[in-house]
Amino acid sequence: MLKKVAQHTAIYAIGNIGIRAASFVLIPLFTRTLPQDEFGLLATLLMVNQVLLVFMNVGMRDTIVRFFQESKETGSIGALLGSCLLMSIGMGSTVTVVSLLFLVPFFQDLLHTEAVFHYLLLTCLITLAQCLCMQLMSYYRSASRPLAFLISGVGCACLLLGLNVLFLATLGQGVYGALFAYLCTYGVTFIVLSIHIISKTGLSVSRAAFRNALHFGFPLVLSQISDISIIALPTFFLSRYHGLRAVAIFAVGQKLAQLLGPFLVLPFQMALEPMVFNNLDDKELREKLSNMLTYFVFVFLLAAVLFMAFSRVLLLLAAPQSYGGAAIVMAALLPTAFLLGLANFGRVLLHIRLRTDITGGFGILFACASLVLYNVLIAKYAILGALISANTIWMLQGSIMLVCGLRTFNIPVDIRRLTIAGLGLLMVWVLFIVSPSLTNVSFYAMICLLLVVGGTILKLSRFLTEQEKSTACDIMEQCKCILRRYIAPKSPAA
Repeated sequence: MLKKVAQHTAIYAIGNIGIRAASFVLIPLFTRTLPQDEFGLLATLLMVNQVLLVFMNVGMRDTIVRFFQESKETGSIGALLGSCLLMSIGMGSTVTVVSLLFLVPFFQDLLHTEAVFHYLLLTCLITLAQCLCMQLMSYYRSASRPLAFLISGVGCACLLLGLNVLFLATLGQGVYGALFAYLCTYGVTFIVLSIHIISKTGLSVSRAAFRNALHFGFPLVLSQISDISIIALPTFFLSRYHGLRAVAIFAVGQKLAQLLGPFLVLPFQMALEPMVFNNLDDKELREKLSNMLTYFVFVFLLAAVLFMAFSRVLLLLAAPQSYGGAAIVMAALLPTAFLLGLANFGRVLLHIRLRTDITGGFGILFACASLVLYNVLIAKYAILGALISANTIWMLQGSIMLVCGLRTFNIPVDIRRLTIAGLGLLMVWVLFIVSPSLTNVSFYAMICLLLVVGGTILKLSRFLTEQEKSTACDIMEQCKCILRRYIAPKSPAA
């Protein structure tokens, strides 16, 4: 199972890299074709999209993953998909109507513009199309078909990038052009995925699937509200108290800091969930989950060092000098991706026992805490207040969800190795925080010193066993073979 999780994590990472690579390329496109206040407007609308996505999805994506194996055994996958899609369409329609009828005054204050209705309508349509795409792509995850996920993700990314270049750089359509690009991308992707998947599974609705969706999926909305509140509230409060220019600077740093999420945290979760839920009878499941937690922390440490080394290049490519404050935002938010990974791992342990009530209950608690903390600190300290609040809330959520998960589904924890990796991650973060004040020579010299010291400590502490080193080499070779087989161009026949 460990090898398979690692292989699928690598493939899901490539698929997410395709999507996020497009998103990263879009940052300099947005920052250089839009005035700073218009980019702040677009960043706010895209954050509204992420909030609405929670209410339109209502946990259906996770429901598909959790009950796929049971539906496969009973021959009712079509009913599972149909029930979840119908649920999201109904919720999406409801959210859209409520937003357009009752929330326009709120969004006028948030967006600092009178043309709210059209912006809000486009954002709701984008969110619904994205929600349906994500659910169909969950079919590939559940069926252990990561390569199909990779192809659909990269295809969606290429389409999104091409349409944004067309609408913004070529036609100069501004914020409306960017929104139309997102809508067309998700709409076309949904149609293609529907043809490919539903033609095989069929589509229907059943009471059993609806019951599973209601009991398992709806409580997840509460925990997802927590995550999206911590991510989205800084944008909303910065817009309210300090204007769209502050939003623009914070958004650039936040988007760069979140790169580790799609490249590592999300792929790890996407590979872990179906592997765990489809192998609940495995007698060695607890030990394997313990190793996965240790490996996640260690791999995140390595990824953080690599990310820090390329951070200055990323900033240079992402935005002009007027966005200089984004550097400290990116560095300060580095731990949030790691803490999200710990929270997600704890949730997987809870969901093994179907304890979505715990994740939902704490979700509401963290959402309320973040609402109060952001409101107070951002009003007084602007971006600094947002950074302090984000790290505080993520630290609470990550640690509490992990502890609850371990108590609900107990697994052995390798304290020694987790402590070593955790201290290394703390060292990286401290260096990253002070890095904006260092020259390029001093910065990269410190990174080299960190690598030497870290490598020495890992070697002396015998962090990895010989078997783990051998397994890691085997996984790398297998991943290379997969990439060569499916991605590298085939040579013509002699």
